[in-house]
Amino acid sequence: FTQHDFKNIPGMPIAYWIDLPSLLSFRHHKKLGEKIALKAGMSTGDNIKFQRYWYEVSIKKTLITNKESNTKIDIHNIKWFPCSSGGEYRKWYGNNEIVVNWENNGYEIRNFKFENGKTRSAVRNDEYYFREGITWSKISQGNFCVRYRPKGFVFDDTGRCGFSNNKNELLYAAGLMCTPVVNHYLSILAPTLSFTSGELASVPYPEIEDEIIELVTNAIEIAKNDWDSQEQSWDYVCSPLLEHNSTQLLRNIYKQKINTNIKLVET
Repeated sequence: FTQHDFKNIPGMPIAYWIDLPSLLSFRHHKKLGEKIALKAGMSTGDNIKFQRYWYEVSIKKTLITNKESNTKIDIHNIKWFPCSSGGEYRKWYGNNEIVVNWENNGYEIRNFKFENGKTRSAVRNDEYYFREGITWSKISQGNFCVRYRPKGFVFDDTGRCGFSNNKNELLYAAGLMCTPVVNHYLSILAPTLSFTSGELASVPYPEIEDEIIELVTNAIEIAKNDWDSQEQSWDYVCSPLLEHNSTQLLRNIYKQKINTNIKLVET
């Protein structure tokens, strides 16, 4: 390749190892940022002060949505709100453990200052708070992936998020962003493993294939069931020990866990 060829890659990195099909895809395909709004969230200025695990605070002061609950929630009495905040490598769904003090529309965070009066926090893109989306960890030690997040979450700078008014577009983007293909492009665009909105916006985005939507929906359901089988999930109901007949109990649980792990690997 010549230096002119690398101008097809956003930012013009000298990615000498890139193959011709990958190079051409930057030229001929639309970009992820044209389809999905990729946003950074708040920086509280002091996560120890403003963030908690959901099980560390009063459930009565927490907005944790449960589809099986018919209880009406008075938003004025809520202090702690679910917050997408990155976390360990996990595809499709999960890492929903952090809540943030967003009482009175984030009054304390918005007014958090240094002693000299300078604002210590930063609230970004709050018009996207509480919307359905996808989320990922800004910093990674390895491969990149995203997770689906339902309505009801805010998000911070380490838990970057993507949004679309088109649900199928959102699911398709989730499927694309969980593939080795996107990891290949990010090795060119973000070699430092810092996955900001700018790098992701430049990833080539092929046209939607309908069959992908169903596969992604199934993958999210499998990952959610796996996450909710663990006690750190706020949608946890009971131990798998209670879901089986007492006869051959350990064998049934072991088989179920193996089957779940196989499905997670296959997705």
